[in-house]
Amino acid sequence: MSRPAVSVISVTYRSAEPATEMLRSVAADGWINADGSPTSRGEIIVVDSGSGDDTVSILRSRFAALNVQASEQNVGFGRGSNLGAAAASGDYLAFVNPDVLLPPGVLASLQQYLEERPRVAIAGPAIVDGAGRPSIATQRFPSLPLELKRQWAGLLAPLGWSDRGDRAPSARGQVDWVSGACLVIRREVFEQLGGFDPTFFLYYEETDLCRRVIAAGHEVHHLPDLSVVHDQGACAKAADGQRHHGRLEGPFRASRRHYFRKHHGPVVATAVEWVHGVRSFCQGLRPRSSR
Repeated sequence: MSRPAVSVISVTYRSAEPATEMLRSVAADGWINADGSPTSRGEIIVVDSGSGDDTVSILRSRFAALNVQASEQNVGFGRGSNLGAAAASGDYLAFVNPDVLLPPGVLASLQQYLEERPRVAIAGPAIVDGAGRPSIATQRFPSLPLELKRQWAGLLAPLGWSDRGDRAPSARGQVDWVSGACLVIRREVFEQLGGFDPTFFLYYEETDLCRRVIAAGHEVHHLPDLSVVHDQGACAKAADGQRHHGRLEGPFRASRRHYFRKHHGPVVATAVEWVHGVRSFCQGLRPRSSR
C-alpha cells in the first residue's frame, strides 16, 4: 500500500465510547477502513495515555486492525501526541481529540488548503458542540492585557476596553492559534520544531506550538466555513479534579502559568495569576440570589 497522505492522531484517556464514535466518523469519510486499518488516503494512530481501564481492549475489540500505542502512564496530550506522530507516516498530521466527530469532507478540505498554500503550516476548522453552538476555535495569543480584558471587560468598558477582538474571525485566513481539538499540520514543520512541548501536560500546548510555528516563519490559518463537532469535556469527565466550563481547572491553571513564564517571563506570569486571583476573590464576594 502507498504511503498515506494524512495520519490522524488521537490521544485517549478513559474515553472508549467517544473515541469509538470519532473512529467511526473517520472511517465513514474513507480515511481508514471499518476495522481501523489504513487506506490509501490515510491512517489513524490512537495513543492511550495510561487510562488504567478497559479503553484499549474495547477499542481493539471494535476495530481489530487499529494501531493503538498504549502508554502505561498518563503522559498528557502533548507527549502523547508526539508518541503518535513518531509512529505516523503521513505527510500531514491531523490531531483530533477522541470526543470530536469529523463531518465528511472536512479533513480533505484542510489537507487541500495546506497543499495549495506552502506558507501555511497549520490549518484548523471551526468547532461546534452537539447542539451546533460555536466553541472557541481560535483567539489571539495570550497576553497580560488580554487577560485583563477577559476578566474585567465589564468594569473596564468605560475606558474603551473590550474582549471583542478575541472573537473568532468570520473569514478564512491567518490567525495566532487554532484549537488542538482538531488541527492539521505539515509533518516536516512539526518535526523541525520538535513537536508539542511535552512540558505542557494538558492545555496551551497547541497555543505554544502555533507560536513557535509563526516564529519559524510559517502561518497558521483558521477555516470558519469548515466545522467539526466537539463534545467539550466528554473525555475530561473521566479524569480527577475540579471541572469548569468543560475543562480541568488544576491542569489548566498550571499550563497557563507555564505558558506565560515561557513566553513572557516570571513577572508577567505572576501578574496574570494575580488578575485571575483577584477576579475569583471578587466573584466570591457577590451575594448569592435566594430561590
